[in-house]
Amino acid sequence: MAAFNPKHLTNPDIVRTIETKRLLALLKPYADYLRGRGLSLPSARQAATLDLELLAEILETPDEAAPQDLLNAIGYIDEMATPQGMDALLAAAMKAGMSYDATVDHSPADIAVQVWLFDPSIVEDQHAWYTWKSPRRMDCFQPEVGNRKDVLPLTPERVDRATSEMSDWFGGNNRSTFCKLSVRHIADRIQVSIQRGDPFQRKQAIEDDSVRNLHFRPAGKDTAIFKHGDHVLQCNSAIRRALPIYQRVFGILLFDDPEYFSDSNVFTLAPLEELGEDALSWGDIDDIEGILFTQYRVDRGGRNAYAIFGADDIIEDLRERGEALTIQGRLIDATFKIKFRGTRAWRTVKLYAGNAACYTRDGNADTAEQWLMLRQFIIRSGAKVEKDADDKALARA
Repeated sequence: MAAFNPKHLTNPDIVRTIETKRLLALLKPYADYLRGRGLSLPSARQAATLDLELLAEILETPDEAAPQDLLNAIGYIDEMATPQGMDALLAAAMKAGMSYDATVDHSPADIAVQVWLFDPSIVEDQHAWYTWKSPRRMDCFQPEVGNRKDVLPLTPERVDRATSEMSDWFGGNNRSTFCKLSVRHIADRIQVSIQRGDPFQRKQAIEDDSVRNLHFRPAGKDTAIFKHGDHVLQCNSAIRRALPIYQRVFGILLFDDPEYFSDSNVFTLAPLEELGEDALSWGDIDDIEGILFTQYRVDRGGRNAYAIFGADDIIEDLRERGEALTIQGRLIDATFKIKFRGTRAWRTVKLYAGNAACYTRDGNADTAEQWLMLRQFIIRSGAKVEKDADDKALARA
């Protein structure tokens, strides 16, 4: 469980930037609790007399009696009370119909409170994107050859249907029926944040000067990304059994086809065995300055026996030993380090034979994928082949 540690709303100077009547509207449902902590809320006419120093102190030091709804509101508002958070909230809220007085100066904290009072779900949705971080490991699924289709419009009805199907599965697998999908379109991809429950946990807590067992259901989060260019669905979930569900549900959501995303492999490690050191060549990809092969794991058969081989630079180590790269056993995974132009650190890319890869999905990810495609570590799907053919036909025309 994350610590309750607001940074903005425990600073009286920032709290002063919130329009006082608006702040009172936020606090009014919790007047009894605040009164018990020594803070009496003034009337709207006397809003200027609100003791902001004491309020900030109370928010910084909640006790066992603090209403969970208050802590929830403060947590969301506090984390979105930044210039970037304000921009996201204001755009979404105005699109939803919130009135906004542009003739008055508003701080990020004031905007966050305005939007929360208008519709807390907008703050919750935008918080999901504000805290978005694409996972390193992704399990990838693509269509079979010749099965390219156009993406259907993601109407609210289609999203609700996908949410309902996921909810049913989670409910039947001890994760509660709660499921919330947040969807957004970014450049060449669709990103989906999936909020869900995890199994119940028990944790000791202090309540009324005694130790009690607190039972609660933690919130979990999964991620799905669909890339238009190659029609690949990338999924990250701690629930491995959920991956086939995501294959099916996103096939229906995007293409009305539960079998669209197949189980065919997306990655292969065969180039290491077929090309050896040449598999590390990056050709004319200018944004790459170097590639190292640092580790691989092989299946030795028997009782699930495996062996791991590694070095700072496997190829150079073998060269100094007067040996060549010889892989004995079935390759399970391989790890590389790539030096991108303009960066200081080497970045790690790990491939698993089959459907998974692990690397940071940032601005350099597309460059890494260019190399993986160039050396055929990525198995091109029918959708990708068809798209490339279409692009070449358009270029000739």
